[in-house]
Parts: sequence; structure tokens; C-alpha cells
Amino acid sequence: MTRPLRDCLAEYPRIMLEAIGEGWGVALTDEQTDEVVDRLTTEMTNPEVVQIVLKRLSDIEREALAFVAANGQVRAHVMTRNYGDIRRLGPGRLEWEQAWQDPVSPVERLWFLGLLHKAYGVDEVYHGEVFFIPPDLLDALPLMKVALPAFHVEQAPHPPIARDDNDALARDVFAVLAHL
Repeated sequence: MTRPLRDCLAEYPRIMLEAIGEGWGVALTDEQTDEVVDRLTTEMTNPEVVQIVLKRLSDIEREALAFVAANGQVRAHVMTRNYGDIRRLGPGRLEWEQAWQDPVSPVERLWFLGLLHKAYGVDEVYHGEVFFIPPDLLDALPLMKVALPAFHVEQAPHPPIARDDNDALARDVFAVLAHL
């Protein structure tokens, strides 16, 4: 499903490319879109530049990126539930609001940096939107650890009085069935 970074960037409007360029410290001039895409692709696949950009990410943003990197592609609803959503902004509103300067979630920040991309994909039984990292960009990323969710199950205390109620379950089931 994943496509090369150049193909992903070529689909974006000019303002989105400028937002990505700003995040990577690439000053874009009046170049044609193809030249802009080539410059961004070169910068974004340079491991030294990638390291600089990754250092500016928050812990939760790095965790979200590592989650996608470890899984190849992640269903959009899983990603947005865990790390936030991306606002649906057209090119005009994106330019007017300059939304990349104030992202609303870790996923949106990664998207405005061009580290995450979204497309329609298929896995086992799912057909829908997925987030992915283009393979050439993934090759430039360092090995990242995925934080597994941590939880602790505590044992409930025994009730102070325990009694055997014999056939109470059968009576309760009978009452429910009779009510239905």
C-alpha cells in the first residue's frame, strides 16, 4: 500500500508543501511544484536532517511515529483514537489559518511535517483510511522503540460475608425470560 515519498508529496497543494518545508527548515522560492517536491524529498530522506527534526518532536509525537513505523500502516481510527485527529482543511483555509503553526494533535503535527501520510488501504478485513510512512522516509528514520500500554490489574478484596444462594442464577434467568 505504501507509496514513495515523492509520490505522496506530489499530491499535496503548494501551501502544504510550504508548510512541510517550513517544518524541515527548507526555504522554498518560486520554484515549480516538481522542483519543490524533489528538494523536499532529498531533505526528508537525509538521515542527518531527519535526526534534527526528530529531536524537535515531543515524546508523544515520537511515540505516535514509532507506532506507525513498527506496524507499517495503522488504521486511521486507531491512530486518531490514540493520538488525535487531523482537521479537514482545504488549501485556502490552510493558508489563511496557517494551521501547521498550531497543530491540534500529535498526528496533525506529524502530518504537517510530512512524516505521516494518509491513504485508503486494505488489510485482512479492513478497507479504509490508514496512516503510513513512505518506505524511503522510513529507511532514513532511526530505530525507535514502541511504548506498549502499561496497566496493572489489582485483585479485588474478598467480600466480608460470602453466602451460597443455591439456584439464584436460575431464578434470575427465569425472571428475565418471563419478562421478555
